[in-house]
Amino acid sequence: MSTEQPAPGEHSPRTEQRTHTEESGRSERSAPPGGKAAPARTGVAARLSVQNWVHLLLGGFVVVVCGCLVTGGVVLARMSDHTTDLVDRIQPARSVSFQLQNALLDQETGVRGFALTGDESFLEPYEAGQAAERERLARARQLIGGNQRFAADLDAIDTAAQRWRENKAEPLLRLVRAEGPNGPGAKALLQGSKNDFDALRQAYGTQQTHLSEARDSVRAELNDARTTRDQVLFALVVVLVLTVVALSVLLHRVVGIPLNRLRTASEVVRSGAFDRRIEVKGPSDVRAVAGAVEDMRRRLVDELDAAQGRETLLAEQTQELRRSNSELEQFAYVASHDLQEPLRKVASFCQLLEKRYGKELDDRGKQYIAFAVDGAKRMQVLINDLLTFSRVGRVHEG
Repeated sequence: MSTEQPAPGEHSPRTEQRTHTEESGRSERSAPPGGKAAPARTGVAARLSVQNWVHLLLGGFVVVVCGCLVTGGVVLARMSDHTTDLVDRIQPARSVSFQLQNALLDQETGVRGFALTGDESFLEPYEAGQAAERERLARARQLIGGNQRFAADLDAIDTAAQRWRENKAEPLLRLVRAEGPNGPGAKALLQGSKNDFDALRQAYGTQQTHLSEARDSVRAELNDARTTRDQVLFALVVVLVLTVVALSVLLHRVVGIPLNRLRTASEVVRSGAFDRRIEVKGPSDVRAVAGAVEDMRRRLVDELDAAQGRETLLAEQTQELRRSNSELEQFAYVASHDLQEPLRKVASFCQLLEKRYGKELDDRGKQYIAFAVDGAKRMQVLINDLLTFSRVGRVHEG
């Protein structure tokens, strides 16, 4: 019996039929009920590669961090503005206001001392107080800037001070110089000066109240800003932690899980389950690697099918060869036995002929008989050698 063995690289009919059946089954499974193959996914997420996902996640993280930094910067700038307003404006303005009050009090004290004693030395605080008043007013206007409320308070103090000097202080000084400190007119003007200066004090008190209110308001706003800062910092920490966790989870789901599935599927195929299909969803490059591994698996399956077909064919040919060798050995044994029988007869009869008629035969006749016997024996040796040669394969197999 003889069979044809397929050449290397060719597929046996059974292998081609099996491959065709698998491809048909895959086509049927992938096709929708309508009969047409479903289109491949072409979404944005499916087209992104691992590197694209990493860049996208890092970009999102940078955006979140920048947003947090901007928010923190706004809160810190607000705190800085309130601190600057309190330290560089309101508190110095209150200090200058106290100094302005002292300058006004020095003027009132000097006028009162001169009115009571007539001593010109008491007017030194009055003159110095006016100079200090102008300086403190200029400094206070510089500190309050464009604040209309504080500017109105300073204008009221300045107007009240000028009115007190014009209407009370200066006339009182002239009257004391003219009549002396104990004149009745001087006493009346001194009492009026006190009343007008009380109005000046009231204007000063209003300014101090407004400055205190502004200070308290800025302090409250600064405290609110500090509270907001603490809340924003806490929120920033929470947002950063949540962002890192979210990015880690997203990276694991988008990249880690597909890679783990691909590794598991590859290990399953490596363990010997070559009929297990490798189907991995994920980024484009991961799916490309999975497709390449799936192509290699299919090629391995095809090669294994072809190798199994060739192995089966070789086993059948080997079995047929063994049967043919057995039949050939039997034929050689029978043929050698049948061929040796006539040779033995030829040799025996030649020997009997020499024994019975040896005296009647000459040397040439005896020589011919010896040639015949020797030829028969050599023919027997050749037949035995042929039989031994036919048994060589069987001896080696045993």
